[in-house]
Amino acid sequence: MIIIVYHKFFIYSIHNFLFPAVFRQALLFRARYPKISGGKAKRDNAHTPFHSGHTKPKTEGGFPMLNHRKAAVIGCGFVGSACAFSLIQRGLFSELVLIDANADKAEGEAMDLSHGLPYIAAMDVRAGTYDDLSDCALIVVTAGANQKPGQTRLDLIGQNVAILNSIIPQITARPFEGILLIVSNPVDVLTYAAFRISGYPAHRVMGSGTVLDSARLKYLLGEHLNVDSRSIHAVIIGEHGDSELAVWSGANVSGVPLDNFCEMRGRTGHREAEERLYAEVRDSAYEIIRRKGATYYGIAMAVARIAECVMKDERAILPVSVVLGGQYGLRDLALSIPAIVGRRGVEQILEIPLADHERGALNASAAQLREAEDALFAIRTLGDDLGELFKRLEELRCEAYDLAETIRDKRTEFDFSPAELDAVESRADQLYRLKKKYGATVEECLEYLDKCRAELDAIETADDTLARLEQKLKKAEKATVAAGAALTKVRKEAAKALESRIQTELRELDMGKVRFSIDFGTREPSPDGCDVIRFLMSANAGEDLRPIAKIASGGELARIMLALKNVLAEQEAIGTLVFDEVDTGVSGRAAQKVAEKLAQMSRRKQVLCVTHLPQLAAMADTHFSVEKGERDGRTYTRVARLDREQRKMELARLTGGEKITPAMLAGAEELISGAEEYKRGL
Repeated sequence: MIIIVYHKFFIYSIHNFLFPAVFRQALLFRARYPKISGGKAKRDNAHTPFHSGHTKPKTEGGFPMLNHRKAAVIGCGFVGSACAFSLIQRGLFSELVLIDANADKAEGEAMDLSHGLPYIAAMDVRAGTYDDLSDCALIVVTAGANQKPGQTRLDLIGQNVAILNSIIPQITARPFEGILLIVSNPVDVLTYAAFRISGYPAHRVMGSGTVLDSARLKYLLGEHLNVDSRSIHAVIIGEHGDSELAVWSGANVSGVPLDNFCEMRGRTGHREAEERLYAEVRDSAYEIIRRKGATYYGIAMAVARIAECVMKDERAILPVSVVLGGQYGLRDLALSIPAIVGRRGVEQILEIPLADHERGALNASAAQLREAEDALFAIRTLGDDLGELFKRLEELRCEAYDLAETIRDKRTEFDFSPAELDAVESRADQLYRLKKKYGATVEECLEYLDKCRAELDAIETADDTLARLEQKLKKAEKATVAAGAALTKVRKEAAKALESRIQTELRELDMGKVRFSIDFGTREPSPDGCDVIRFLMSANAGEDLRPIAKIASGGELARIMLALKNVLAEQEAIGTLVFDEVDTGVSGRAAQKVAEKLAQMSRRKQVLCVTHLPQLAAMADTHFSVEKGERDGRTYTRVARLDREQRKMELARLTGGEKITPAMLAGAEELISGAEEYKRGL
């Protein structure tokens, strides 16, 4: 069954990725160099393998404009989501698109990651589709089956190559011109498959390779030697898997050969230590999977490091998975080899010096990978007819690759200036950053520029503007002072009438000796005028007038407020007046005067009064009793309207407390009768 699945993949791949790869190269060549190819560039709305009818991104000079601050992760499993998190932490991008066969999974991961952005940086993390990939600078492919306990990475080859074969055509159908980074395992086989399927130049397709394995080796060496692992220079090459090898011959610690440094640190038994450390590196993934079921944090940090080298154009040396074209005597496969990694992807594959046994191990690793790749093309073993078909297909493949190489050679004949490309990319990147800061489009940026120029012009002519404003300010100040003076005059005239009315009210409230006055002070002009107004009083003859708030007792203050309310209510359209504790500090004759004043007011307005004084309560036309109680552990309030007998009982209770005597009832009746007689005379 496995062979049949692989056969289906191979037959499909010849039809779906070999020829489109060649056609794509030819179409790209024709679109960019129409005069040489003998035809017009037909890139707009062209339903070809290059476009598939999708909306193309903005272009400049016929080339898709890369957004160097945008990346995508395809596959949102453990590794994909961890890679997205690590990329966000690095702050390399302002846009990150997540794509998964399960759209809800991608949406959920995007939401989860976005909720932490306020603590990191401003960026857009969202779930998307393949249509969002056209202008990405980097696409990270993590989709695929997970390695289970007991499985090797090569055990995943059939399933994950089939998955990759469903993804890559979706990418090549868009005008993507960025870097394709493969992370899914077996990463070396999948990197070569992605190169074959996509038809992209080899420098734009790479895998995460043994970047993580090399980091593991550095970490374990640092632990062994008790030094910072960042000072250690050592590398794992070959397959990212069981046949990988450590290049001990070139390992050093800050330039000191590893063997020499071990002796400096008192470490002996170099070969045994090397074998032990190598075994730990090789088997790390198995141990992690056995303990927690999957490995994803380490590879996520490795992916972020590769992305950093690409986006910052660091030209750093990393052991990524690259397509070999004769290096180390190997070709037509991908291996994890030290390479210079920058913005254009793999800028150079390095042939580092190897000991004889290391070169032999590298060849053995390559042979194992080639054997795995050949298993994908086992159609030749099924019969003479199919073998002949395979031979023809191989001839077509060779011819297609010759054609692709010819096209690449032709492209080198044209005048191409890297400096001009750098200038264009720099300009595009500058425009992108300007749009992120000053507007969503170039037009909005230009509008913002005009606004800034207007503001600059205003600043440059600020002296003239300031002089004009000062003149206007002086005029406004003069007008304000005049208006304030007019308002003060009106207020003083009104104050005299108010003083007279308040004085009359106070005499009626048994405060005949009290003098009331309104004092005017001055202040800076404000919306309320230029006056500081204070109410003054003198409670006894011979005393100076002083602010009411400082000298009035509780009873005096209550009656003054009552007088003010009575006078002011006449001038305002207020239908109801509410008095709470107006009887504070009042008793005896003063209380009776307050009650009579309230009765007078009630003939013009509705008056509601909360009181504990019998004199005030007796004067009311309608009585309500308000009581608080507790029921089932909760407090409640009961309000009840009282009839005449109940009013007598309440007045008696106010007078004498809980024990009510006939004398108290008689006194209450007398109070009610006296109040009724007074009100009839109003």
